[in-house]
Amino acid sequence: ISRQELINDSRFLDNPARVEHREEINGIVAEWIACHTRQEVAEIFDPRGIPYSLVFDMELVFQNAQYLAREMLVRVLDSQLGQAVVQNVVPKFSKTPGGVKHLGPRPGEHNEEIYCGLLGYSKDRLQELQDAGVI
Repeated sequence: ISRQELINDSRFLDNPARVEHREEINGIVAEWIACHTRQEVAEIFDPRGIPYSLVFDMELVFQNAQYLAREMLVRVLDSQLGQAVVQNVVPKFSKTPGGVKHLGPRPGEHNEEIYCGLLGYSKDRLQELQDAGVI
């Protein structure tokens, strides 16, 4: 990162020292990265074997070939939203890959099942709780 003075800085000479001074070194590296594009960072880090990971924003996620090839984004039909794109199941196993069938229940969708079925409340009591804004 063109900071030659860091090479012999005792705070960063070895891993234990870097760990002890991690906030300082992380700040220095973060400041440098903030001034460069993803492509520039990759072009500098890759040939030197410097480990890093890109942080994708949602636009990049939707464009990333690996995400698309692994079907990590799936379209799910929702009765209120229409079609929604959501993250697929992680991890994906070859024999049991799983999948997303719905976006989940709506708030209160299972109230009757829980309150009347599991808890034994009457439907009148359930209605009283709903009317009072308790549920």
